[in-house]
Amino acid sequence: MFTRKIFIVGSPVNENGSFQSGIKADVINYNRYFQSAIGGAFDSDNEITILKNPGWKYLKAKLITSKADFTIFIFSGHGFFATNTEKMVFNINADDAVAVQTIIDNIQSPKKLIISDSCQSYMEGYHYFEGIDNVEKYMSFRSSIAKPRARQLFNDAIKNSPNGTQILMSCSRGQESVLTQTGSFFSYALLTSSQHWSNINTGDSVLTALEVGKMTTTFLKRNYTSGQTTQRPSYLVTELKPNFPIGVKHTYTSLECSGI
Repeated sequence: MFTRKIFIVGSPVNENGSFQSGIKADVINYNRYFQSAIGGAFDSDNEITILKNPGWKYLKAKLITSKADFTIFIFSGHGFFATNTEKMVFNINADDAVAVQTIIDNIQSPKKLIISDSCQSYMEGYHYFEGIDNVEKYMSFRSSIAKPRARQLFNDAIKNSPNGTQILMSCSRGQESVLTQTGSFFSYALLTSSQHWSNINTGDSVLTALEVGKMTTTFLKRNYTSGQTTQRPSYLVTELKPNFPIGVKHTYTSLECSGI
């Protein structure tokens, strides 16, 4: 049986133990998206794990014991590019800073998609930008495709892609990733672009990570001024160049479109 898994990790938390509101929004929005038909109809109980401020030993154990055929690892929170080691790092909690490559190495799946919404500033600490929006608002996702069909399309697309690792990063090396209290610019742009793709009849039933990456970059340029953000998302793949699905939809025939 084909198996798949999503880890959604949010960090840091406030002193009272709750998410910073922007990170909370990202976590909720990604969870809603991947449970929806557009996102492949992942099962919330068996296929999605949400972790808040996890310790590295705990997270590592979770990754090692999850032996899915395909894993998506999503991180929203503090991050930086360590100038002393030349590595991208996630601050998964207040004490543990873990290199992205270390996380990838501990994911047991042969096919891995990493979505990173964090800064890549040059430093050995980290910098965090908090916006001024005070209203919490979470996204919802609608689709005309039935969830069983969505799962089938999503899984078929994974199987047809080569093994390897694909990474979507919210910004380029040396840049900051903007987060407001309603979520980050990058994650909002990515999920909004996916919903827009689902709403229009392009003739394609599968949206790949590379395609949504290009759409997200365009969305950021068109909808935010240089005074709000200059971040440029970056996308990396391993040598075999996998291109995993991130969205699916029903494609209408010409007869269906004409109402016949």
